[in-house]
Amino acid sequence: MATRVLEPVPYPRTRLRGVHLIGNRVEDLDPPNREWFVYFVQDDRGGPIKIGKTQAEVRWRCVDLQIGYPFGELRLVGVMVGLGSLEKELHQTFAPLWMRGEWFRPGEELLNFIAALPEVP
Repeated sequence: MATRVLEPVPYPRTRLRGVHLIGNRVEDLDPPNREWFVYFVQDDRGGPIKIGKTQAEVRWRCVDLQIGYPFGELRLVGVMVGLGSLEKELHQTFAPLWMRGEWFRPGEELLNFIAALPEVP
């Protein structure tokens, strides 16, 4: 059996979670002036709160999150419109409550912040 030599192929541009992969170089797709929905999601038992962002319909994002969340029913508890950097700023603000990834303990300051947001329709 003959050995086949594979020729290198040029790396295509690939979108992966907000970045372009070009070869081994990464380019950010989240310019600081692009508007995003920053959302707060919590399960129905009052557990951890996810602070995330999306440019898609927020309720569809919640449906996506629910698929991988086996502990209860997730509910949207707050939404803000802001720049892509807003999510990161909120993560830094509530860093003392950080648990893992984008999930935070429902501490008093975070709950008060969410309560001050306009009601989710």
